[in-house]
Amino acid sequence: CIASTAAHTLLGVDPRLSKGVAWRALTEPSLGIPMRIGIEAGGGGQSVSMDSTTSSSTPYFVTGSSRSCLTVWDTRFMLPVATWRNPAAAPIEAVEIVDRERLGVTMGMTSSSPTSSSSIGPVAIVSCGGEEVSGWDLATGACVLAMGRSDHLAALKSSVMDTSRPAEDAVGLARQMGALELRSLSIKRTTIRAMALVAGEDDAGCVSVLSGGSDRSISLWNPRMPHGKDILTIVSSASDVAHRDTVTALRHVRGIGIAPLLATASADGILNVWK
Repeated sequence: CIASTAAHTLLGVDPRLSKGVAWRALTEPSLGIPMRIGIEAGGGGQSVSMDSTTSSSTPYFVTGSSRSCLTVWDTRFMLPVATWRNPAAAPIEAVEIVDRERLGVTMGMTSSSPTSSSSIGPVAIVSCGGEEVSGWDLATGACVLAMGRSDHLAALKSSVMDTSRPAEDAVGLARQMGALELRSLSIKRTTIRAMALVAGEDDAGCVSVLSGGSDRSISLWNPRMPHGKDILTIVSSASDVAHRDTVTALRHVRGIGIAPLLATASADGILNVWK
């Protein structure tokens, strides 16, 4: 398992060991606190919050930070191999990893994207402020997918993540120590806080994206439709929302001989299971 902490530390947790920790890796403070971990698993992905754990059997994983940075880590040497800063400049709330071919969105790429349309490499599905979900090619940092209710999706899809580092001056030092962030007022806004990937029933197994957040509802998005038009909104029978507080976690469960189930959790401690 891999865990992240507020002390800029990643932990490899192995319950078979006496101390339970197989390895430690430090993250760069200037990139922010690692808040989410994304790991490709069976064509889908997993995302966990800070101080949580997730399993890993792939040669890489991705961390999303409080300063909008995505970092790809090599699990063989526990070293970061690439880092980008999301143009949204907001904390990364959720990360899911999936192969591009499972999204089926190559036809939706813009001509300005530097990514080859024949690429089938991994894509990081990211929620980073607002009611939008974006997909970023982990090989190039180019946006290959933009979904949501935002009015600037077209501009987002033609963008590339920033690879610049903070300047080594007084301003850069203040940023690294978090001084500039303390001066700004944190404004809470409607945002997606959790995501889950749902594999399709067809032979291609193309995935759709489930999202939930501060609006207390759960939406199912189709990446192969314009702007990922939401095709379903899940609400409870007693109200027009799925939970009474922010949706913080989603998990789609499919087993042999049982109907697919959706488990959702919210900040008020309620866990719902949907059929």
